[in-house]
Amino acid sequence: EEAPEEEEDPEFVEDDAVFGELYEALEALSEMVKKNKFLRSLSLRNNFIKPQDVNEDDDEDMGTDTPIMKCFEPFKKYHRIEVLDLSANELGDTGIRLLCPCLKENQSVRHLDISSNGITSKGLKFIADWLKDSEHIDTLVAQNNLFAPKVGTKSKKAIATAMASARSFADAMATNKTLQILNLSSNHFGPEMSAELLSRLSEASELIELYFDSNELCSSVGGTDFTPIAITHIYNAIAKQGSSLATLSLSGNYIQYQGIVALSVGPTPAAEDGSPTRAPSPSMVATSALKGIVTLNLSRNAIGDEGLVLLAKGLATDAVIANLTLSYNGITSPQPLVQVLRSPSVQLATLDLSHNNLGSDTSESAVRNFGVFSSAVAMSGGIQSLNLSYNELSYIHGPALASIARASACPLSTLTVVGNPFIGIAATVHILSELKSNRNLRTFRITTPSTGNHAVLVEAVIDLLTVNRVLTDVDCSLNMGVAEEQGIATIQKLLLMNGLRLSPSLVDGLVPGSADGHVPSADHVAAL
Repeated sequence: EEAPEEEEDPEFVEDDAVFGELYEALEALSEMVKKNKFLRSLSLRNNFIKPQDVNEDDDEDMGTDTPIMKCFEPFKKYHRIEVLDLSANELGDTGIRLLCPCLKENQSVRHLDISSNGITSKGLKFIADWLKDSEHIDTLVAQNNLFAPKVGTKSKKAIATAMASARSFADAMATNKTLQILNLSSNHFGPEMSAELLSRLSEASELIELYFDSNELCSSVGGTDFTPIAITHIYNAIAKQGSSLATLSLSGNYIQYQGIVALSVGPTPAAEDGSPTRAPSPSMVATSALKGIVTLNLSRNAIGDEGLVLLAKGLATDAVIANLTLSYNGITSPQPLVQVLRSPSVQLATLDLSHNNLGSDTSESAVRNFGVFSSAVAMSGGIQSLNLSYNELSYIHGPALASIARASACPLSTLTVVGNPFIGIAATVHILSELKSNRNLRTFRITTPSTGNHAVLVEAVIDLLTVNRVLTDVDCSLNMGVAEEQGIATIQKLLLMNGLRLSPSLVDGLVPGSADGHVPSADHVAAL
């Protein structure tokens, strides 16, 4: 049976911008960039975009009539798109070579993401040539590419090309006067290439945020050595008077204790194994270059207790640190951070100590030190989020955690203690009871054993939420197979009521007549 004839659209107009000629794929995107006067953010992430039919031998006419070039070409003339996300495609060096000249003439793109595109050191040179002259870009995200030579390569040419591209990028970064955020994470540069890339970091006068995670900054992959040159360039940048750097993310770089020394006080004479020949003096630590950093991520760096002691001493006075991430560092005691939390000149807001070993030492002194730390948190005037997940904490740490829970004067709004099942049900019930008087905490998450009396837990949570009207997220890893379904439903209802109380605009939208301040009943919430 023949398909019926399509009826002509009554609104169709020949050559109209909307109903005119049909375009496909990248050409359609090209037309959209040209004709949409309101589009400001364009995400083309994970679309298998790649250069095809490109004659790389013809510099004059390379890719002019190809689909990818038709997609990029409008950026030369049309200056409306401000955010361009091309991440997780297959641009490679050829795609970047085509894109960069178009961006050179563009005056609107301020945020560019070219992560995960298989770009090598050859493409890094194209990026550097564009960045050097760009007067508009403020955010460049280029993580997870192939800028560095393959691990173990012995090709002198490949290594020389990579190092030359790194130098070009360093020069461009120093010359550019608009770049504020740079993300080069997960490129596994290694110490030498990292040193080249960061060699002129201190001259990047406008850079505010640097993300340089997982780049083997101080040691080759799997190595136990320590190479200080790259991290010394970072020290020179943050120690410079008037430095603009406020966010520094160096997760997964195997910085170790020696790296904390280098970041805090600069390079010190080193022994043959790379370790400092002498510990920094108290006066040196007191002037730590890290005092000017607001957000610091040092997770996965094996700094250990020794590194934490040095870091905390440097941040204890007149530091602007607000957000500190120290997860996965083999730390066994949080006690050194007490001086930071108690300092009247420091306002630490978020602290992530997850995936360490804070509960591994169960000696009386270690438990007492954990209690001192918890008391400092409870008395802190700035801490808003604390993550103690996966730290081998047990029931003997329950009283210390309860002291945090009952600290109604502390501005803490999120407390996360998941992955510590040996805290147990009884200690968790105690913590929940202490939360009744807390009027600041909004989120509390803890892991309890999958077996045991979960009915007691359900009762404790209901009892808590009946009194505490500000908690909106409580997760005690209740076993749905053990806990009563009716109890779980009651908890969900109470949490929703708290959420509605704290979000008047949401109540207005859901509950007729609620604009006068009327709070819905539990039955009304259930109906919603």
